[in-house]
Amino acid sequence: ANTDHNIASTPAHVISDERKGEIKRLCSRYTPCKKQLHSFQEYLDFKRKLKPRRRAWAVAAYPLSALTVTFSLPVVYPRMLDSTPLTLFGFEGLDPMIISVAGATVISLLCSSVVFSYYPKYVLWRKGAEFKKKYLDRENDFQRRLTFYRCNNTAQHVSGDDYYGDKMEDKTDYRLWVRIQQQKHEKASELQEIERKGEGE
Repeated sequence: ANTDHNIASTPAHVISDERKGEIKRLCSRYTPCKKQLHSFQEYLDFKRKLKPRRRAWAVAAYPLSALTVTFSLPVVYPRMLDSTPLTLFGFEGLDPMIISVAGATVISLLCSSVVFSYYPKYVLWRKGAEFKKKYLDRENDFQRRLTFYRCNNTAQHVSGDDYYGDKMEDKTDYRLWVRIQQQKHEKASELQEIERKGEGE
């Protein structure tokens, strides 16, 4: 979360006072959501803990569903244990073992995807309606802030750049991220001015 401190400490490019005023107005006119929200730190802590748990449950769902399919498929379709080739969807001579492995793989991937998609919703449901509402209000407000401040100029993007703000752990990281975006806006504005001057000449 603190890998961009060197960028933040770099002085911004020298540009006109009028242009700086425009950038400051751009970065300060956002009106935050007025609804009651979780504290920002509580929101970030919960979101940070949710991500690894979400991935862990999605990964665990794959072998668990594969084992379930492997043991239940012969019960549902006993011919899978037979060495006689199968005919499936018009295809003849199919190996039952290959069909069972392919089926288990596909079903396991689907189960893992479902767990990954719905785990956050399940956790919020377990937390209760009030917690869910406050969290979603904070999430929507936070994403609006990121969208507002984010510099979308592709020339200002660098490798490892926290474009989506996923590395933030506290308010300091958030302020640093906003400052970096302001610097990127300034640099992009300067480049646009240089290009306009070059075209005028």
